[in-house]
Amino acid sequence: MPSELPTGPAQFLARISSLLADCRADDSASAVFLREIRQSFEISAWLACKDPRSGGVSWSGTIEGEPFPLKVAQEEGGLLHAALASGRESVVDADTIPAQTPERRFLSRGRTRSWAFLPVRAMGETVACLVLASDHRAALDARLLDSIRESLPVAALALQTSRLHRELETRVDQRTEEIVLLYDVSRSLGFVLTADDLFHLIATALSRVIHVDMVALTLLLPDDRRFSLRLSGLAEMSAIRRIHREAMNEVTRLTGERPGRIALNITRVERPADQPALSADEIGSMVQVPLVIRSQVAGLLSVASREPGTFGPARMRLVYTISNQASLTLDRISTAKEAEASRIHSMLESMADGVLLLDRDLRIVMSNPAAQAHLTTITGRMPRSLTSLGDVRLRALFEQFGRPGSRPRTFEIPPAGDGRVFSVTCSPVKGLEDGVQGMAVLISDVTEARMLQLQFAQSEKLSALGEMISGVAHELNNPLATVMGYAQLLQTEPVDENVRRKVVAIDAEATRCQKVVQNLLRFARHHVPERRPVEVHAALDSVLQLLGHQLQVDDITVILDLETAPRPVMGDLHLLQQVFMNIIYNAYQAMKEKRTPGRLTLKTRNQADLVVIEITDDGPGIAPQNLKRIFDPFFSTKEVGKGTGLGLSLAYGTIREHGGTISAKSVPGAGSTFIIELPAGSEMPADGFVEAVDAKPPASTTGKRILVVEDEPALAEVMAEILMAQGHYVDTACDGKHAKTLISRTKYDLIISDLKMPHMNGRDFYRHVAGIEPDLARRIIFSTGDTASKETQAFFEEVGNAFLSKPFNLKDLIRLVDKVLGAS
Repeated sequence: MPSELPTGPAQFLARISSLLADCRADDSASAVFLREIRQSFEISAWLACKDPRSGGVSWSGTIEGEPFPLKVAQEEGGLLHAALASGRESVVDADTIPAQTPERRFLSRGRTRSWAFLPVRAMGETVACLVLASDHRAALDARLLDSIRESLPVAALALQTSRLHRELETRVDQRTEEIVLLYDVSRSLGFVLTADDLFHLIATALSRVIHVDMVALTLLLPDDRRFSLRLSGLAEMSAIRRIHREAMNEVTRLTGERPGRIALNITRVERPADQPALSADEIGSMVQVPLVIRSQVAGLLSVASREPGTFGPARMRLVYTISNQASLTLDRISTAKEAEASRIHSMLESMADGVLLLDRDLRIVMSNPAAQAHLTTITGRMPRSLTSLGDVRLRALFEQFGRPGSRPRTFEIPPAGDGRVFSVTCSPVKGLEDGVQGMAVLISDVTEARMLQLQFAQSEKLSALGEMISGVAHELNNPLATVMGYAQLLQTEPVDENVRRKVVAIDAEATRCQKVVQNLLRFARHHVPERRPVEVHAALDSVLQLLGHQLQVDDITVILDLETAPRPVMGDLHLLQQVFMNIIYNAYQAMKEKRTPGRLTLKTRNQADLVVIEITDDGPGIAPQNLKRIFDPFFSTKEVGKGTGLGLSLAYGTIREHGGTISAKSVPGAGSTFIIELPAGSEMPADGFVEAVDAKPPASTTGKRILVVEDEPALAEVMAEILMAQGHYVDTACDGKHAKTLISRTKYDLIISDLKMPHMNGRDFYRHVAGIEPDLARRIIFSTGDTASKETQAFFEEVGNAFLSKPFNLKDLIRLVDKVLGAS
């Protein structure tokens, strides 16, 4: 070290004062002070600062690292502890440091030979310790130490000033944060509608500015008594029990009485996994603030933290402010609930559904006018208590509600004397202390709804069946068309008479299959009611075709006594088929019960302006007391599960819609007769189909080039053979994509195209042809087995082209081809 100081004490003090005057942070002031000492005196220096609040010690402004761990500052025999705790200065030589000194093993290692511990004091308090070290024994002499000692008050003042400045900024930041928080809370409280939302808002707001581990809200409202607890992280049951116990004690002190049983709700907010679970002994601070509404204690806000001293004056002011706002919000919620209760009462009085409240003894403690009217209908009077409704025993149901996992029970009361059906829903009413305290009963008149529901279910079932049958019909009609085509072709060939007889049988059976499929489609497809001339015999025949096999198996003979010159009726064929189906099927079931051969008679006759249909069976008949009610909704003499009681009521409504009447007569033991009278309509339109086909077609319609587009090879082959036998030139394509290629290089006079095909269907193929040859598009005949679907019908209406329904008759194919070619 030089023999003379590089700078005088006065110059060093002036420079230090100038540099520290601009420092606003502890670390900045410490770094400047230490740097000047090192540069001016060529020695090492460190500054150990003490926190005036916590008493903790930390190295500040370090540049060269730490000389030794600060844990020694807590040991009373240490040099650093002596400087910070009692302001005692120490200047020691590394070789002569007493062995019991905690810092000795750190100070005596390396080349450093001398150390000094100089307390830094400000306003009578030691705030830091300046630690000096030199590699030469004589480095820390009296002149050097005096120069540094003179600068220590300036350094202490700079450290204290920066600390006060930082504390002021912290207070300003905290206050600003509190103001922003209170603004956000007051704005959000206007949207709070429930006590749960209020609690969530309070807990979230407090967690933003205070380290809280538990927030609890005790509610003492007349209709809402509970203890809601929010945990920030993990907590042991001992901590939960402690905050609950202290909250109950505070409620007792505030209200003067011990609260009864209060429901406990716990919400957990996950904290980092390394934070240990909070125990009762680790709760360092807690505050409890009452919530007051109209001079009455309505609740208690409890906030707890594991850190001691969390709730200083500023934090307490924040908690009280938020609590006051919460009290006002609770008052608003309570007032809104009272208004809501008044509205609910008015609503109950005007409801069409009956509402009852039963106590534990099943006494009626509340009922609205609708409930009184429904009970009078069901029981014949307005009772004071209810032990049963229909077949359901309410006492047993009430006991079930007391078991864990029980749920509301809904059941129906069968139709009463006037045919009305009631739905009843029983729900437990739970109390605060002793479980189920009563029962709420809702009674609804569902007569009309049940009728509509069953009608809708039937409609949906038929609609789904129609979709399924539509697909099945398409798959079935293709091979069926092939069978019919070849059978009809073979009939034109010179074959053995025995073979011809078999071919005719094949054709007849295939035609029979065709009619069955068509009848199924008529019954199952989605149908829009319409009014047009209907042949009653055709409607009856379609029903008998569907039920014929079943009647035959059960040994029931069908006798037909039909008008020879029947008049049509104006109506909907589909709906009339449903009426006949219901009546004939009911007759079949009645005759089947006798387990003897039966006889079903169908009779029609023209009578003035009416068409009369009589359906008679020789079953067991209908009892006189039931005869006048058979058309009532839901009335049925069948066993439960074997009928809805809607079939005849729907038939009655359908016939009335057609302007007709339906009645029944019966002799018990001798059968029943249903009589339907319908207004006669105009004559049926003439049939436009030409059944006969000339052996030789007109010359103008022969020798044409025809394209058959069909994805079924066998059907395409038979169609081609039929058309070539008529003198035409025929090409075939397996789908629309293949057909596109053919029409691009060949001129065709007519195209016969299937609708459903892979790669390109008939619709897309038609649009392609219409785009390049509009005249040829008008000469496309479509063939499909799916004429029942809405999409197919809509397409045919859109394009207006001729079409064939698979399976088609040979004569129909030839007739339609000649017709389209002749028109062109």
